[in-house]
Amino acid sequence: MNDPIQVVFALTFPVLLGVTILVAIVIWRESGLKAPDVLAAPSERAPGGRLLGDLRIVTMWLVLTLATLVVAFIVGFALVHALLFAFGQGVATIALIGSAVVLGIVPLAWGLLIRRHMRGGRG
Repeated sequence: MNDPIQVVFALTFPVLLGVTILVAIVIWRESGLKAPDVLAAPSERAPGGRLLGDLRIVTMWLVLTLATLVVAFIVGFALVHALLFAFGQGVATIALIGSAVVLGIVPLAWGLLIRRHMRGGRG
């Protein structure tokens, strides 16, 4: 992978994909379309009962968390290295610690957002 265009594409593609998905979600939410069944609150009368509903919630949390962690890791990696070469080791160390904090908060943040959504948005 010595071609600079391939390197730039390999580093920016996950970020661009994540931003595209985020923009699509925002546009979809603002359009007023009905939420897919995956995001609906689990019902005990649904096929499979409460267990499958809970499994859907956990799967959604896992997918969102993993996607966010991948994009955040790539952005953090690039940012830490840019700061390392621009300002030195001290600033890069602070950025690395901040990056680790963000990566640690992501699962909790998605869990709280999904929980809030399941309670009707303002619970």
